[in-house]
Amino acid sequence: MDDIDLSQKQMAVFGSGDSSYDVFCGAVDLIEEKIKGRNGNIAVPGLKIELSPFGEDVEKCKVFAKDFAEVVAKSAAS
Repeated sequence: MDDIDLSQKQMAVFGSGDSSYDVFCGAVDLIEEKIKGRNGNIAVPGLKIELSPFGEDVEKCKVFAKDFAEVVAKSAAS
């Protein structure tokens, strides 16, 4: 990603992880920082899910996707 200009790009990062590790879903944070460093826009806050989504986590995933799609649609319309 070091050579990619992400200016004007709407981005969202999500991941699953295991909270038994010292750093939970650390890749989400690393990728968001890389996006910011390449001038990209974090359209919605990163989503971190414990292992496989179930129960309320499924709803969080749906909301995350909906919110991101709305930001992208607004960006494309302008």
